[in-house]
Amino acid sequence: MIKVKNPNQLNIFDPWDFLTPKRRQMLESGWPGLFREHILPSRRATFCWASKEILADSLYGSDDNCERAKKHNVELIAPTMGSVKEDKLSLADFIFSQKGELIAPTG
Repeated sequence: MIKVKNPNQLNIFDPWDFLTPKRRQMLESGWPGLFREHILPSRRATFCWASKEILADSLYGSDDNCERAKKHNVELIAPTMGSVKEDKLSLADFIFSQKGELIAPTG
């Protein structure tokens, strides 16, 4: 399968996040950094049919990624990491009424 990204679509997450600081500094100070910081922004379209919400896996739901998405006026919707504690309530313990109200469990 070939995946093609629209060149007019902005990145919400930094594709260089996985790089080590040394490698990142090397790329930022060379032609890739120049291209990324100066040439690409001038070539991108100013209008884009982008979504205002992104549904993501829990691995993408970090506070850092939520803040990055917010900078682009996009809401990142992702479950939180970790497991549910036995003595705590989770959203699955609640139910919705016919009117759409959230009802707490009894007991």
